[in-house]
Amino acid sequence: MNYMLPFFLAIVYFFIIYLLWIQLKKLKDEVSFLPKKVENIPIHPLVGSRIQELHNFGRLSLTNSITILIFSDTTCPYCSVALEEFIQKIHIPFGIPFKVVLQAANENERIDYVNLYGDYFEVIEHSDKLIKIFKLTQFPTFVVLDQQGTVVQVVGSTNEILKSHFQTLKSSLIQYDKTATN
Repeated sequence: MNYMLPFFLAIVYFFIIYLLWIQLKKLKDEVSFLPKKVENIPIHPLVGSRIQELHNFGRLSLTNSITILIFSDTTCPYCSVALEEFIQKIHIPFGIPFKVVLQAANENERIDYVNLYGDYFEVIEHSDKLIKIFKLTQFPTFVVLDQQGTVVQVVGSTNEILKSHFQTLKSSLIQYDKTATN
């Protein structure tokens, strides 16, 4: 009979471990439905700054809910593609006003760019000093401004603008449709 006690205890321990394993598996399944930890996305140092305090761009049209400054470079191979994508995805459907702030490698490139795009939107020249003021690290860079001229976002693609400002763009589209029909 003494030899049965250790065998009985082993079965009880195994049964307890099995029940704990089942509970752990259920907890893992429940936890898998919880949202994943969101990484801290660094906020650009310009966010919250008033654009006119950083640089005098002249009269910016800030009548819409948002306005976008697109910083571009004539030597950037992706900039013209990103500009066309922006025009197709955001400017045409939503009527969001924008200006291109251009850095040209030389005067001929600047003239060619203005001749190519100048009829469609305003092109503003900028310098290396302006890039330092705006703390730009890449081209193109899209600076999203609110109605007061405050920087609300600095991003590198039109998709990021669409994701983060969808509701604003949607209300802007409604506002744009109302003004277009009047």
